[in-house]
Amino acid sequence: MSLRRYNIPIPAAKYGAKDYGQYGVSALTGIIAAGITNDAELFQFRWAPAVTTKIARVRRISVAAAVSTTYFAAGIPLELHLSKCTGWSVAGSGGAAVDPGAANKRGPSTMKATEVAANDMRIATTAGLTAGTKTIATPTLRSIISGAPITSSLSGQIFAPDTWLFNADQGAGEHPMELANQEGLIITTRAPGTGTWKLAVQVEWDEAPSFPYGNNR
Repeated sequence: MSLRRYNIPIPAAKYGAKDYGQYGVSALTGIIAAGITNDAELFQFRWAPAVTTKIARVRRISVAAAVSTTYFAAGIPLELHLSKCTGWSVAGSGGAAVDPGAANKRGPSTMKATEVAANDMRIATTAGLTAGTKTIATPTLRSIISGAPITSSLSGQIFAPDTWLFNADQGAGEHPMELANQEGLIITTRAPGTGTWKLAVQVEWDEAPSFPYGNNR
């Protein structure tokens, strides 16, 4: 007789509707202007829940990027960097606020609405976001680099859809990124001085007071 193993979602009933939720959100920048400042923040995710003992467990962050109206004049690589932040006592500003909303649950409607405030998740429009007050951890968690398209005869794709910046393979024992109160993450860029482009960001996370992890006991 063969054995089969199935991975199933964590049941919301384990925590109760008031405690647990699983969420996902997608956000798109405006047309990022040529000559954007090095290390400009394009996306911010600040975790400062009303219930300060709650944890955000980030499972996956993916991106896609493409040239918009103007191709780059030289083949200088375009960079994206993912960094964790601590001591995030004042939210950033600028760009556009991303409101995860009550509908972005990855499970039954009984799951609690996310505790990410609208102003605590932001995406750039044409320029970098204002940093707020926080400490950016070094080194970065992940960096990706792509050659910038030179002429219109080449593909305008910079990063293919679903290019991951963070992807916790829990089946292989990898730990998600856990954010405590006033922690978070940012995506920054370094880009050629010419050319305009757009970035899409997808984030998936859970929220609960604690999370069960497998063990050998």
